[in-house]
Amino acid sequence: MSDANTSSAADDTFTGLAPTYAAPPVVIHPPTADDLAVAESRKLVLRALDSKLSQQDDAAAAAAIELATKLASNIVQHPGEAKYQRFKASNPAISKKLLKQPGGVDLVLAMGFRTVVFEMEEHWTADGSELQRRKLGEALEVLAHYAGVVRARAAAKESARAAKLSGMSEERERALRDIQGDREDRKDKVWVRPSENKAPPGASMGIARDGDRAFQGDRNPHVGSSANPHGK
Repeated sequence: MSDANTSSAADDTFTGLAPTYAAPPVVIHPPTADDLAVAESRKLVLRALDSKLSQQDDAAAAAAIELATKLASNIVQHPGEAKYQRFKASNPAISKKLLKQPGGVDLVLAMGFRTVVFEMEEHWTADGSELQRRKLGEALEVLAHYAGVVRARAAAKESARAAKLSGMSEERERALRDIQGDREDRKDKVWVRPSENKAPPGASMGIARDGDRAFQGDRNPHVGSSANPHGK
């Protein structure tokens, strides 16, 4: 009996089969109301940036995104300080750089800010609650992405502009070199007639005098050589 038990244990040892374990059940929790609110806020931030704000010129888009990032960061980093949770609607810098830009108001609303009247003035305000901080945390991720998009777009434009200016400069330098070379060629070029075609000084006058004498001899029959003074 003892041998049988030993043999059975040995068989189990060398079967090569790994022990099996049951995986723990996966529990999927449905999203809470706060999760849905955060997701909706992120979607609205994306929409405001993608369809409107990021489509402005690079300088305006970058300034608006930078300002929105600062407003959100102040609340996330200082949740208990009320001074970071509101700003005047009439603030010149915020009004010009953010609120008056296409999509600016949509972005501020999507980030969780709302308008209230405080001390007889309209303010934009957002609380420092956990839900609000979650919304702003998601907004900061999206803002960082679009800040990179705008920077890359501006860099590409500047690179293309520099390449164009470089090409124009090279073409101008080439034209200037050609003009200078042409001037030097015309300055150094000497126009000289071949020597065989150039008569020595006074040669034309001598030929004319010989011709005159010959002509006069033809006209006067009494003019002859010394050997025959009578022309016979």
